[in-house]
Amino acid sequence: MKKLKLDIKSESKGPAKSKHPVVKADVSTMQLLEQFEDVNPKFKDLKDQNETLSRQLATHIKALYFKHFAGVAADSTMLVKLASGKFVKLITTKKYSKKLEEESSLVSALGKTLVDKYFKQSTILKLDIDKVPESKQEAFASAVIDLANKMDVSEAVTAAQCFQPVEGFHDVRTTVLTEEQNLELDRVLGVVAYPQL
Repeated sequence: MKKLKLDIKSESKGPAKSKHPVVKADVSTMQLLEQFEDVNPKFKDLKDQNETLSRQLATHIKALYFKHFAGVAADSTMLVKLASGKFVKLITTKKYSKKLEEESSLVSALGKTLVDKYFKQSTILKLDIDKVPESKQEAFASAVIDLANKMDVSEAVTAAQCFQPVEGFHDVRTTVLTEEQNLELDRVLGVVAYPQL
């Protein structure tokens, strides 16, 4: 049998390349990054397992809760179960899914009389003032608040305000501010930063 002798040298790949800027970091940052590289995959696996187990247990927890409080007023949202020598809290909150859009399945489950007595259609209206042209924002918000006041339902309208950069600022931030200014701005109005593998 004839054999081919090939003298092919494999190229070493060297360090990983990135289309993003690669920076140097001090020793303490590198130590933290190395720990993060080790811990993050384990954390993700455990978090996924925890979420899966929690979803699977939810049905059982609710069944225990409804069995325990059958026929009596529930005086707690929490039950406790001893498992493997440790107490585990079994919590059933007063928050319900917000995905049910039709009452027909409720009526099928409970009957119209109970549904009419104990259920209502709930509406949460949210307004995104930032989607209103800037020249009309104040007038729009004022009109909504005025309407709520006229109808004596001002508690139904809530608003939160904060300062945010204008569109495009982040793209030019490092060119219009010095390093010191950027650090000072971050102390006052922090930008989100996190590691990810």
